[in-house]
Amino acid sequence: MRRSNRKDYSNRVYEQYTGIAIAISVLGMLISQFLPSPIAATSDISHTSQPSGKDVTHA
Repeated sequence: MRRSNRKDYSNRVYEQYTGIAIAISVLGMLISQFLPSPIAATSDISHTSQPSGKDVTHA
């Protein structure tokens, strides 16, 4: 029982952290859409760097 309880606790913590990460990413996307901020600039840089990385992997 103790082992199962530990697993349940770890799963709950994992779900909480994943939920927080998803919420932060969604908030970042909304903020970048509505406000011209450094977050939007970094998101644009990440979008432009993704295709170049794919080209390097394909090459």
